[in-house]
Amino acid sequence: MQKTVKKAIFVYTQPPIDWWIGWMTEDEFKVQLRNHEDGDREIRDYEAFRSKGYSLARAIDWDGDMREGPFVAGLPTGENGDEAVMVAWKQDNNGTTFVVSPIRLPWMEYSSMEWVECSEEMKIMGPKFEKRGEEGRS
Repeated sequence: MQKTVKKAIFVYTQPPIDWWIGWMTEDEFKVQLRNHEDGDREIRDYEAFRSKGYSLARAIDWDGDMREGPFVAGLPTGENGDEAVMVAWKQDNNGTTFVVSPIRLPWMEYSSMEWVECSEEMKIMGPKFEKRGEEGRS
């Protein structure tokens, strides 16, 4: 059985965020990843995700500078064993904050000055999709 899903990255611009309680610095996050069995790969995956987010943020007016960040926070995915994080940083010029997530954050769309979604299709194959009846889910 085969299923096509979209692997997406969402980038939101927000008014300045000054309260980073519950977030960790990127260095703190990487220290935690290094403790995982496959930590080096997880760090590379994170850095690729963050780099893609940086590129997309430039398309919606990030100047390329940072006053604060990047900060990382975990996201619940609803899928057993799946892990996701969002990354955020504050631009030096005017304090605009950028938030990058692999999961759509609809409440941020209401307060965002701009936001962008970048999707790429990927195919997932395996018997669990037959059992769960997820053929049409994306």
